[in-house]
Amino acid sequence: MTMSNGKRKKIFLLDDDVAFCSQMEYLLADIADVDSFYNYNDFLNAVENARPDLALIDLNLNDPYHNGFDVIMEIKKKKDSHLLPMVMISGADSSETLQKAFRSGIEDYVQKPIIPEIFISKIEHKLYTYFQKIHMNPLTGLPGNRIIEEEFYLRMNSGKLFSVAYLDMDNFKPFNDIKGVKKGDRAIQLLAFELLNLRNEYTREQLFVGHLGGDDFFLMGNKSKIREMINSVYESFSAKMKSLFTKEEVGQNYYISEDRSGVERKFPLLTISASLLHIGAILEMDFETLTEFTSRLKKSAKKIEGFSIYEHTLLYPPGKTRENHLFMEENLNPQPKDNSSANSG
Repeated sequence: MTMSNGKRKKIFLLDDDVAFCSQMEYLLADIADVDSFYNYNDFLNAVENARPDLALIDLNLNDPYHNGFDVIMEIKKKKDSHLLPMVMISGADSSETLQKAFRSGIEDYVQKPIIPEIFISKIEHKLYTYFQKIHMNPLTGLPGNRIIEEEFYLRMNSGKLFSVAYLDMDNFKPFNDIKGVKKGDRAIQLLAFELLNLRNEYTREQLFVGHLGGDDFFLMGNKSKIREMINSVYESFSAKMKSLFTKEEVGQNYYISEDRSGVERKFPLLTISASLLHIGAILEMDFETLTEFTSRLKKSAKKIEGFSIYEHTLLYPPGKTRENHLFMEENLNPQPKDNSSANSG
C-alpha cells in the first residue's frame, strides 16, 4: 500500500522460518515493504528504532526463552504501544491459545498455513483501518492532518477538477479566553457536528471533511457541493452556537473579552470565515503549499465583516507566474454584512 504522496507502508515480520519470511515478503510486496527478523532481540531493537505500520509476530519462535507472547508483552510496555497494530501468526488453533492471543492485545490472529488471497486482504485492511484510527482528531472524531493530506494527494493524482475549502470561526480566541477551554471545545464540536451531519448526505468523492486542529476545518470535493455546504453549515451553526452565550449576550449580539493586546472590547457572536479554492486538473501542488495558500486566502475572508467566503479559481501553480495572474477571482460574501461585526479571530 503506497501513500499517495509516495511513502510506502512498512511491516516488520518476526518468524524463525526463513522460507516463510521470503514468501510473506513476496505476497505483501504490492501493499507494503516487509522487513523480516528471525530472532527476538533483533526484532525488538528494530521496533524501538524505526516504528513500522504493522507487526506480524510468529507465536512459536525457535528460541528456548521467548515466544510471540513475550514479544507482545515487551512492546506493550512502551507508552505508545497503541500506535503499533500487531497480528499473530501460528499453526496453533486451540481455543485457549486464541483467547490468550487476543487478551494480549493483538489486532488479529492468522493460522498457518495461510490462504494468500485472504491474508493479503486482511493485512491491507488492518493497515488502512489503523491509519484511519490513529489519525482521527480526538476531539471531533473527524479525519486529522495525515488523512487530509492523503485525501488531497488522491484527488491531485486523479487528474480531475476539485475544490478545497479552509474554514474556521471568527473571534474564537477571545471567546475561548473568556468562556474557557470547555466551552471552546463545545464550540468546535458543534461546528464539527454540523459539518459531519451534512457530509453524511454525500459520497466521500463528492465531499470530504477533515479537522486540522483547533477551530480549523478542511473540506474537499465538488465545487458546488462545498459552497452549498458552507452556507448550510453557517445557517445551522449560527442558530445553535447561541447556546454558548448568556441571554444578555445573545440579545445584544456581542460579548466582552480581551483582544490580542489585552484590551477589553466588544466581540460579535461566533461566525465563520472560509477560503474556497478551485484547483484545475493539470496543476501540480504539494500539500504544504496548499495549506499555506488557503490560509492566506482565509485571512482575506476575515477582513470581510460577518460570515464570508473568499473564493478563487487557481489557474497556475503558485510561483510559476506573477501573483496577480494566478487567479480568476470570485469574491463572495453570501450573507448580508452585520455592521456590528469585526472579524479578528
